[in-house]
Amino acid sequence: MVADVPAAFVAPANEWYVWKPSPRLDKDVRVLVTFDPANYPLGLKDVLMSGDLPVVWTNTKYKMIYMNMGHGDKIFTSATQNKLIEDALLSLRRSSIAVNLAPASGVLSPHAIRSRASGMRISPRAVVVNPKTHRAYGVNSETGTLTIIDDEVHSNTTVKVGDEPAAIAINVDTNKVYVGNGGSGTVSVIDGATNAVTATVPVGELPYVVAVNPATDKVYVSKTFSNTLTVIDGETNRTDVLKVGVQADAIAVDAVANKVYLTSYESSTITVIDGTNDHFATVPADFHLWGIAVNPATSKVYLTSIGSSKLTVIDGKTNTSTKVETGAIPCAVAVDQTANRIYTANYGSDSVTVIDGATDSVAGTILVGEHPQALAVNPETHGVYVANTHSGTVTVIDGKRNSVVATVKTEDGPYAIAIDPATNKAYVANLTGENPTVIDGNALGASATGR
Repeated sequence: MVADVPAAFVAPANEWYVWKPSPRLDKDVRVLVTFDPANYPLGLKDVLMSGDLPVVWTNTKYKMIYMNMGHGDKIFTSATQNKLIEDALLSLRRSSIAVNLAPASGVLSPHAIRSRASGMRISPRAVVVNPKTHRAYGVNSETGTLTIIDDEVHSNTTVKVGDEPAAIAINVDTNKVYVGNGGSGTVSVIDGATNAVTATVPVGELPYVVAVNPATDKVYVSKTFSNTLTVIDGETNRTDVLKVGVQADAIAVDAVANKVYLTSYESSTITVIDGTNDHFATVPADFHLWGIAVNPATSKVYLTSIGSSKLTVIDGKTNTSTKVETGAIPCAVAVDQTANRIYTANYGSDSVTVIDGATDSVAGTILVGEHPQALAVNPETHGVYVANTHSGTVTVIDGKRNSVVATVKTEDGPYAIAIDPATNKAYVANLTGENPTVIDGNALGASATGR
């Protein structure tokens, strides 16, 4: 089956699954294809970190081939992978599959890896900043804690929250911090003045996104595998369930217009919630939406599609839309409100696309590190910070000149960034290490928290 397929090739973008127990543990299973560990970390939400991930195998007792390929629009864009699929189908016609199989070298890896695949769930909202208090907050998923960095007194504090915290949101008006705990099915409410957990609110299984609308003091929480939102009253911590009909993978709030925007990877529309009454409607967008950002100054909403490699621009006043070409797999978007420029991090092409917000056209493309996964903008200095997850670096861009001014080393796997415009500091969440990396935009240096 794999005799005329190269020992290694690059597969198209796909969704890959971890099987428990691993098929390799069955004595009758013969694994033919597995991931090369050089791919790790791999993923945008559930990130694979290490271990063996079989993707093609056969059970030698039967005429069968299992292929973990087929979910996505780019599956048939690789001639090599197409040949693999074709040969697999042809082999099923023969009297015995086993005699037609090449040695189990493992396409993408010649090594037989036996350790179980492992990973973690990450969120682009794993680190946030309160610009009024100059405190930064970062989740520590493995320890179930929150690191609080107080720049004014040069200290950091660790607070226990729920299990597997993933996302944070802040109401800057009430100085309350909300932490979504994926393992506990709760949201921890923290008093920003005292750093004390004042409430633990049950919200349902696997909360993944937390967003605050300061105009109404409501907190919106989405859950994986759920088509509802849990809405928390910020004053009383009471909850309601909003049946929006989609799993919200990302949420953005326009507090000026009092609107909340939801995207779902499996939907080609966005859901728009009226903050005054929580009534909602849908607006056509694009398929496989991932990143979302709002410019309250222009009432425009920006949505990245990792399926089409385009940015959809929606006018929040008219719901009309425009599409702009980006790089491959644009997984994050950020807005410089004062300059009216928009930036997308293109995971698949190791670049950032710069878009003029006035004309909705591309103003430049900037090469950055390997697999950028997040970015943030300082609207006062127009500095753009890009987290290169595979490189273990942050690329710093001068937004005025569209040029790279520095590449800063971080811990391994930077995946989320937050900016304090007043202090010109960037806080970077990493896959390794408990505390965020702090980058001083004035000195363009980096240090671990507390050093």
